[in-house]
Amino acid sequence: MNRPAKSNVPAPAGRVTSFTRIPDAVTLVIGPYLRGLREARSVSLQKAAGVLGCHLAKISRLETGITPQRTEDVLALMRYYGVHDPEQTEEIRRLFAGNRHRVPDCAPGWAARLAACESAATAIRTYTPWTLPPILQTPAYAQALRRTLAPLIDESTEPAPFSRTLPPDHDKAVTVALDATLLARPTGSACVMAAQLAHLLAMIEHGHVQIRIVPLDRLVALPPNGNLSELTLHGPLYVEESAMSAVYATGPVTRSKHLPLLDTVFDAAESTDRSADLIRQAQHRFAQEEPAHPAHFAETLPPSKDRPDRVGEPRLPPR
Repeated sequence: MNRPAKSNVPAPAGRVTSFTRIPDAVTLVIGPYLRGLREARSVSLQKAAGVLGCHLAKISRLETGITPQRTEDVLALMRYYGVHDPEQTEEIRRLFAGNRHRVPDCAPGWAARLAACESAATAIRTYTPWTLPPILQTPAYAQALRRTLAPLIDESTEPAPFSRTLPPDHDKAVTVALDATLLARPTGSACVMAAQLAHLLAMIEHGHVQIRIVPLDRLVALPPNGNLSELTLHGPLYVEESAMSAVYATGPVTRSKHLPLLDTVFDAAESTDRSADLIRQAQHRFAQEEPAHPAHFAETLPPSKDRPDRVGEPRLPPR
């Protein structure tokens, strides 16, 4: 039987000195966001350094979260990268002015900031009791989920939807706990569910993700706001994701609250082998329920190099 998945973030070794800096949530979120903006615009580190008149090493440290960013530096880089939305500018100022260890983010660009954190993370551990996690969703599942949650979604906060699905060749340590009800509750058609579960099985078989199913008879606490994830960046970052926002948190108080919850969930979950069997059984049921038309099935597949993904980004319902 598989050992329960524990935290991806190692405990600090030795005595914490006055020179030890624990990265705060603002630093860990803004760094990957800046890198994502820069890479989306194909801007080199040299050009970014020229904007601030600094060395390349400083840009690298800002993007990895090693060095805390200054508000005006961030805004200058955002403008250079083409972000001129006043709401996003005001949101950045608000993030820097508030509690740096607990950061609610619901302004335009919140999903892009979360996606950047997921992209930069070396490890992701998540518990999703309501829907499949965005990092593992197929385009068709994401579309069906977005239609279902349309009444809860404020399009003004994220007018340009996109997918957060991990590429098949990702190099992250990904561990996911799923509520057993997700294998029985259809999102979209049976064909959509069959293809979605086939995608999960393919990711499992290729070693790209570990999935653990939490049985219905094992009571576990629900996350405070939909999803709960632990991302390993330059430091540990906990993310509570709801339908239209994310809350980022760091620090010992946060860790003492969220880490036991995640550990308890994975302790209660089935082994990876048993979980794969349960997913396989559910996939077979959905496949038998509605035979897939070839053209329809093609629309349910994850994006490939030859088929760019323009599917709406799914959100999770609040509790």
